[in-house]
Amino acid sequence: MTVDPQTMKQWELSGIDDHFVCKLDGIARGVPEKPKVWHTVEMKTMNDKNFKALVKHGVRKTQPKHFAQMQAGMWLSGNSVDNRMARSLYVVINKNTDDIYSEIVEFSKVYADQLMQKAQNIVYAETPPDRIGTQSSMACKFCPVKGTCHANVVPPVNSAPAVTARQRRTAHGLVPGIRKHLSSLTSSLLAASTSTAQSFWRTGH
Repeated sequence: MTVDPQTMKQWELSGIDDHFVCKLDGIARGVPEKPKVWHTVEMKTMNDKNFKALVKHGVRKTQPKHFAQMQAGMWLSGNSVDNRMARSLYVVINKNTDDIYSEIVEFSKVYADQLMQKAQNIVYAETPPDRIGTQSSMACKFCPVKGTCHANVVPPVNSAPAVTARQRRTAHGLVPGIRKHLSSLTSSLLAASTSTAQSFWRTGH
């Protein structure tokens, strides 16, 4: 299922006072091996070189950001180990050949807890962490918030209740970076019935 039946929009999970947001491409059942278990779904595309490396070495080694994205999504899907989705279906399309690769990623509580603790430390930090590069470095060159990070451009004020805290957290572009990091690049090709999804959330999966 590609949309949340309650909002009719893309699945969106949030935590840390809604400052950490993860958007899923979908949720699904009927996946081979464990067809009755709910999975988060992430769909990506990549070039031939990256695709071949992925097929050979797997997502955790070749696409650690994607791996972290899925772990965060599973962590945010429930409030305890008992009711979180513990598997993620990762599907990638080769842009050059249209070949498809899929992999099941299991939830790692240790990894996810460390990831979310790191995010929480950033969100509630009184001062931003060190920059990851210079204004001309590849890490920063195409970043949409490099002006805030390197040239002291004041970020736009949003509707968050704690505006000053929000502005502090946005210094160095950390919050937009997290949101961009967790946003999915493609729409899901999987679908399920609205009634099934509503039942899923009512029963606490």
